[in-house]
Amino acid sequence: MKNRFLKALLAVFLCLLLFDFASGAGRRLPADTLRVAFLTDQTRIHLKCSSSFTVYDTGSGRRTRFEPEVNFVITPVGEDIMIGDRKKAGRKIQISSRDSREFLRINGRRYRGSIIILNSEGTLTAVNEINIEDYLKGVLPMEISPRWPMESVKAQAIAARTYAVNNLGKYGSRGYDLTADIYSQVYAGMEVEDPRSNRAVNETRGKVIVYKGNLARSYFHSCCGGHTEDIQKVWGSDIPYFKGVYCPFCSDSPRARWYLDLSPQDIEAHLSRHGIREIETIKLLSRTGSGRVDAMKISHAGGELEVTGHAFRMTVGPNILKSALFTIGISEGPYRFYGRGWGHGVGMCQWGARGQALEGKNFREILSYYMPGTEVRRWSY
Repeated sequence: MKNRFLKALLAVFLCLLLFDFASGAGRRLPADTLRVAFLTDQTRIHLKCSSSFTVYDTGSGRRTRFEPEVNFVITPVGEDIMIGDRKKAGRKIQISSRDSREFLRINGRRYRGSIIILNSEGTLTAVNEINIEDYLKGVLPMEISPRWPMESVKAQAIAARTYAVNNLGKYGSRGYDLTADIYSQVYAGMEVEDPRSNRAVNETRGKVIVYKGNLARSYFHSCCGGHTEDIQKVWGSDIPYFKGVYCPFCSDSPRARWYLDLSPQDIEAHLSRHGIREIETIKLLSRTGSGRVDAMKISHAGGELEVTGHAFRMTVGPNILKSALFTIGISEGPYRFYGRGWGHGVGMCQWGARGQALEGKNFREILSYYMPGTEVRRWSY
């Protein structure tokens, strides 16, 4: 009798514990679900759904059903949120379609999963709470062409999945895991999904990159220009599978070779916060093992500034100066930068993955080439 009572008491305790874990504010979601912020600093957000939907006010615990309407406008009101012109909620709401076949539209774009709206100091942030596999379907077409050979698309799916799992909770203090831009992974919801990239996600479901049994880090870039970079030269980390490899597979990228003209005034404007004025000379002092600029010196009216090639590129703008793999032509007028590749150069070269797939390599061979010593395994979320 006593044992039965103790077992019943233990069962009640476990139920309460599980309930507390599931309902606690700020605790992590299940590991196969993430939250990605895709709109920030908004004063108006347009919501539409072809079915009825539910709005859950996380502060009060109230759930309100809304019927389909042409368009709802969500606005911040003080610290709260207004839905249309008649329903006021707290500072955080979660919106879910009541029909699994119908999807929420935010500012005209469809999104799988549910949508969280946060009032952040008087402006709105829209967050998509979504299964990782569904999230990847809105990432892949923004990273590479779904028309590329399937093995390269699968390699990208696995690399992107590994990145997502690695970065769960990255922006946890803000109420989400990732952003939908280049500072996490570019994500655009259902509107960009493609049958081929969706197939790559489905056929690699749950697969990630591991190193010695542990989840590996995952980095990738558009085109390495002939050799990937040692991560230590970019971010200072010492990771054995990111030391850089020779890559002859990306030569048909449109950014395999490029040039850029920048006037001294252009460069001064980008580097003004470092006190740069009236540039006199720019000298390249050393290169990394991959050929990228390791150190460079800018002489100007106020003195000298020595920076890494990566820091110089990021200051000028990563979409302006495509990579740190460059030389500078000597000529009158603007400085002419002759460069190769696009991106930081660490990890998988996307155009190189395409080239290897065209030669018959599969996704495992592609990923292990760029990250030696790693392997692909199915991950238990």
